Amino acid sequence: MPLTQQAADEIMKKYPGEVRGVAFQTDAEYVKKKWGEEGLLRVGRRLSELGYPVEYDKIKPLVWLPLGLRILSLLVIDENFNMTKEELQEMGYTAPKFSFLMKWLVKFFSSAKTMIESAPAIWKKHYTVGELETAYHGEEKFALVKVKGLVLPKSGIEYIQGYFRRVLEFSVGSAVHCELIKSPDNGADYYEFKAWWN
Repeated sequence: MPLTQQAADEIMKKYPGEVRGVAFQTDAEYVKKKWGEEGLLRVGRRLSELGYPVEYDKIKPLVWLPLGLRILSLLVIDENFNMTKEELQEMGYTAPKFSFLMKWLVKFFSSAKTMIESAPAIWKKHYTVGELETAYHGEEKFALVKVKGLVLPKSGIEYIQGYFRRVLEFSVGSAVHCELIKSPDNGADYYEFKAWWN
């Protein structure tokens, strides 16, 4: 069912807090890469129709913007292109490659363990709401990542699953698999992802 103005208003209220502008930039880069400039114009027009225009090309990476607007942007992209679960994960997966902030932060971590243990602090540099908890199990070659204090739409869950997978690949230097193992849908009050590598 297409998003309505009322649904857009509710999304803006449901997601208080702020996110860095870089999140919008990475969305725009993905859309342009996959569907071209016209694809991004379609997204922009749809957001304007809903009463929440976004000028992606004018957003600065470190500016704080409403999280609700970021969620709405993601939902509009999903709606416009009828994205599959795999495409949403791919979108999240490509985001760190487009984010100068993430590339800059990764350079400062000397090991996967340091990167994973520092992830909660990195989250706070990107979001003013929610929190991350991580556990590194180096010998068994897996990590656990919990997202607490934030309820996400399905597209947002798929997105961050892909995002975590890519960030961990940066840090462990090999292919990573990532799976959602706990969520509010199965009784937890957080999302928990398990990521493992060879």
